[in-house]
Amino acid sequence: MFRNILMQTSKSFPKAFQQQLQIINVFTEGRIDIAKARDLSKTLLKSDSMNLHLWNAYATAERLNGNIKEAKKVYNTALAMSAKLPTEVKEHVVILSRAYAQMELDSEGEDARNGALNILASLTEGNFTPH
Repeated sequence: MFRNILMQTSKSFPKAFQQQLQIINVFTEGRIDIAKARDLSKTLLKSDSMNLHLWNAYATAERLNGNIKEAKKVYNTALAMSAKLPTEVKEHVVILSRAYAQMELDSEGEDARNGALNILASLTEGNFTPH
């Protein structure tokens, strides 16, 4: 019921607030049913592919459900397109990169540390290379 209310009422709010509700909805779905969260994320991203907060919510939902490989795919996809984003959206790349690097650091091992360094180094270069 909460899901339906959230989706139906969100269209009556300003765009910025709608985007926040979408992120909350992805997180909520992710805790209930990751398959539905995945479908919802993909649907929302089709109409708002430059919303890096939404990409982050999607990747975080995957990570919280133990789907680290899926989360990496989501982060890699979002960051790979970051060089082509408008300037006003690029400032959010830092948030996405930090979340991805933290996920890598939470994984143990040399590869994880190298992955985190690669992600953070790409911030200074302005060109992300997936690993």
